[in-house]
Amino acid sequence: SANREALQLLGQAITLVHALADGKERIETELDLQLAMGQAALAQYGYSAPETAKIFAQAEVLAQRVDHPQRYYSILYGLWATNVIHGRLGQGSDLARRFLERASQGDDHAYKCIGHRMVGVVAFYRGQLQTANEHLERAIAFYDPDQHGGLALHFGTDIGVAAHLFLAWNDAVRGRPQSAQQHAETALTLATRL
Repeated sequence: SANREALQLLGQAITLVHALADGKERIETELDLQLAMGQAALAQYGYSAPETAKIFAQAEVLAQRVDHPQRYYSILYGLWATNVIHGRLGQGSDLARRFLERASQGDDHAYKCIGHRMVGVVAFYRGQLQTANEHLERAIAFYDPDQHGGLALHFGTDIGVAAHLFLAWNDAVRGRPQSAQQHAETALTLATRL
């Protein structure tokens, strides 16, 4: 498949990059290749695969050597997703909080929206329904479908759709069927616009 070929070619490119002199440019190039490889691994293997987790872990090591916040968001999200899918909610929670803390230092509402959704999802899975509700509501408050719709291609889900779906589940578990239905319908409406 194309993803398998992309993984092979990106792996070869990373090997070639290792031949370059160690420095900021080499690290940035390798980081870009690792992130591209991470996206290909997501498509080929999914978030739960050890191959995917290994790629994002290597990217984090590289990212700690250079300062590129946008790239770091992708890394934290990838690590968060692999941990949450594997039920490692403590690690997932730590990664979500790191993401949100970093996002809260800036003015980009998209990353604040994603960070609140990440924290809310982990809180939901942990049964912390009030905390989940608060963060998922904040995610929705920051969400702008016109500005943030394109992030679904990068992060795998539409932020607003996911936040509304988790709020629907959260409300259903909390015995609020009408609110749950409203969130589910909003998620469906948003999803049909994608």
